[in-house]
Amino acid sequence: MGKKDKRIWAYIAAAALIVLITVFSVKWPDRNRLLGSEYIGHIYNYDTFKLLSCDIIDGNPRVSFNPSNRFIDEFTFTYEEQSGAYLISKKMQGQDMYLCITSEPELSLTSSSDDYGCRWNVIKIGNTMYYMIVNEDCECAIALANSLDAVLVPYDENDTSAYVRFQ
Repeated sequence: MGKKDKRIWAYIAAAALIVLITVFSVKWPDRNRLLGSEYIGHIYNYDTFKLLSCDIIDGNPRVSFNPSNRFIDEFTFTYEEQSGAYLISKKMQGQDMYLCITSEPELSLTSSSDDYGCRWNVIKIGNTMYYMIVNEDCECAIALANSLDAVLVPYDENDTSAYVRFQ
């Protein structure tokens, strides 16, 4: 190998080092926003493909996984800068209803985004297409129960009942 080849390899190494330093020193604005600033879509259980849906039955909110494909509930994920979490809402009867937890904790809906338990973290599971939706206040994830109810379970990345995917 001549001096010219060594010089070319030195230039390539220097360029690669500059690129690496630049990539790792830049603060990427959407680093913590897996879904971007706003995402509208469906939430499905990871293996049964049951759709998360919300209803108000006799004045009481109900959050469950629905086996029927006729229901096409869309949720809006809005990233909130100050909390670093998402607000998850659904338009119901012309009003935005926010997914929240009660003090028990159980899943519920509320008309105010300022209520307790309305902030959610979206966590990607490894290098897969699955995610977990974890409440910021109680650190519990939304999961599918045997009865098709959506329940909260303690955050555990190995609990596949809490895996969801988006569409």
